Amino acid sequence: MAAFQDEIGETAVTAMVAAFPGDDGQVEVHVEAFQVSRQCVKLWKEGWFQDQTEPSGVTTLRNPKEPGNATPVIVAGKDQGEVDNDYFLMPVSIKDHVGPLENAFPCENRLLPQGKAELRAHLQKRSGKPFAERLDDFHLLLFLARQPNFDLTEVGHLTAAVAAKEPVGEGYELLIESLAGM
Repeated sequence: MAAFQDEIGETAVTAMVAAFPGDDGQVEVHVEAFQVSRQCVKLWKEGWFQDQTEPSGVTTLRNPKEPGNATPVIVAGKDQGEVDNDYFLMPVSIKDHVGPLENAFPCENRLLPQGKAELRAHLQKRSGKPFAERLDDFHLLLFLARQPNFDLTEVGHLTAAVAAKEPVGEGYELLIESLAGM
């Protein structure tokens, strides 16, 4: 983490995501985000961290200027050679937000099909909405961008209309609906 944070800067964040069954049987997702302290990045840059043979919850530190000193740091008033990794972690708050796009259409890099039937089902579920709102799904827009019926300029116009919640044009509606077999 310290190496990435040193390379990327203060905006680098490491996220831990875990899924587990909830009390109601539905899958719950738990997300935590962390950064390491500036002190950790400084120690890493100066070469204090020793290679670990196996992952553990502690890190062995050695002063590169005094490699023979087995207890180069003071933790809780005691000379130590190992430091609990949690000492270097700083939690980062995650703010809930609602983005401008949905994520209901099947993802292209999963084992879920993406095709005519999925496009039709997606559009039919949102049939009462304006056409631009029916298309405001990130993975749906990626799917349309990969279709031979669209070139990048057309996808750009379509995406701009969806982002601005403006009408997409009757030609696009006809093309997309025919692609869906509607």
